[in-house]
Amino acid sequence: MSEKRKIHFRQITPLYNVSYLPEQISGKHKKAEYQISFHKITQDGNELDELLDEDIASKIHEAAFGGGNHFYYNIGHVYIAIVDVFHNPLGLEMNSNTPESVDIARAIRQAIQLNSKGELLWHSSYSKRLTPDMTSFENKLIRSWSLSEPIVKKYYLPRVKEPIRIRNKAKLTKTCRQLLRTKNISEHQSLKIFRLALNYYNTTGQFQDITHSFLIQMVIFEAIYKESEESSTSKAAKNLALLISDNREERKFIQKEFTKKDGGFISLRNKIAHGKIVDRDHLESVYPNLHDYIRRSMLAILNLISKKEIGENHYSELKSVVEN
Repeated sequence: MSEKRKIHFRQITPLYNVSYLPEQISGKHKKAEYQISFHKITQDGNELDELLDEDIASKIHEAAFGGGNHFYYNIGHVYIAIVDVFHNPLGLEMNSNTPESVDIARAIRQAIQLNSKGELLWHSSYSKRLTPDMTSFENKLIRSWSLSEPIVKKYYLPRVKEPIRIRNKAKLTKTCRQLLRTKNISEHQSLKIFRLALNYYNTTGQFQDITHSFLIQMVIFEAIYKESEESSTSKAAKNLALLISDNREERKFIQKEFTKKDGGFISLRNKIAHGKIVDRDHLESVYPNLHDYIRRSMLAILNLISKKEIGENHYSELKSVVEN
């Protein structure tokens, strides 16, 4: 079927706290083809005017360059992600979006977050069907942009100050495709844990109190590396360090960050969980490293799931991977 005959859906999402993304990636998901492009929002805002209705473009531009929420991220560091999805016209004529389009848009946002130390912020997405050969009735029905917002909103100053920079297009594409493939495989223990970890990770930005965000990161750590309450937390920290480190020195450093008695991640977690006072300045200083170790852990787990090295018996299979 020719490209002109396919149903074309577009979803546009402003991505805040982003200083660089590759120009474009593409692929297939289920029976749909997709193309994702990234455009930096400039001061004049011409790229927005060409893509969106004037009121939406104005709202995004205002937020990017001094509007109401600009203090929550690095001002001017805003991209727009454009997800174009092409379907064969099978019962889709009356929709402004599709499950595949939603999957792809979500996967690319998660892939960006997993491939960068920075924290990705997004407030809303706009979707529309762009196929030109609609009937007049269909055109009236879906001519406006549909708005969707995240279940968990991130409206705070990012705790990881540096903006997102991703120059490795191959890695970003790989992660996006791996995330989409998890939609098509039978759920096993490792996949359940990964999805749980990813859902928790997406909530860390909703808390104004950093102690809550820190505690959630440690919950993710324990979900991935501890089989039960009786499992050794120190051993879990060692397994994390083995999984994500590049060399012996880095492994020792990461493991020590978790296990040292004075100000280590595990010690801080226990104090926070039991209502004890912690040094907030110290917590602010160590949080970016914990955030990064958890991010790298989830990326590693996704890779192992994709290679079928872990699955039904997550903890024993992960133990085998890190010890070999």
